[in-house]
Amino acid sequence: MGVFVARISRGRTIREFILGVMIAPTIFSMLWFSVFGAAGIQADNQTNGAISSAAGNSEALGLFAFLGQSPLFLLTSVSMIFLVWIFFVAGADAGTIVLGSMSAGGAPDPKRRIKLTWGVIMGALAAILLVVGGLDALQNGAILAATPFAVLMCLMCWCLYKTLRSDYRDEREQIRQIMAHDQNVEKSQMQEILRRHEAGEPVGRQATDREG
Repeated sequence: MGVFVARISRGRTIREFILGVMIAPTIFSMLWFSVFGAAGIQADNQTNGAISSAAGNSEALGLFAFLGQSPLFLLTSVSMIFLVWIFFVAGADAGTIVLGSMSAGGAPDPKRRIKLTWGVIMGALAAILLVVGGLDALQNGAILAATPFAVLMCLMCWCLYKTLRSDYRDEREQIRQIMAHDQNVEKSQMQEILRRHEAGEPVGRQATDREG
């Protein structure tokens, strides 16, 4: 997902990236959980703990028990299922694009058969883990697979810090060179003006008027 986000963020500034990837989703998540969390606690109090007991058996049952307290239960349930489906489809699509691009040597738009192959592989792995050990096995497998990437992410954070620091030094050096060049040009112009003034030659507007 990180590679996909980096790909679609190409051309953006670091400030825009942080705002769109970190700050905006965090604020939305805070609002989402604050509103639905408070509503769920209130509904649980009104039902004498029916929602919390359902959530103890299954988080999905707790969600639908909460939605059952709303007047539009059917609409909200269908909408929730649709949003979850969109989430999984978007995640799987991003994964197949990234894996296909890496398999095709970094091609920005890999061939459809390559993306389809990776999609089948990911779906087959998820299905095997669900059949063998259920949802717990799938979650544990995702955690185990993410452990090496956590180490890589730490190294990538360090590389990002080094890169930003190097770019900052290079930018400061460029600014220093530009300022030094401007100072040299200004110094040369002042010396030329002083030379003309000492030689009695026209300077500035006087030279322009004489040429006219």
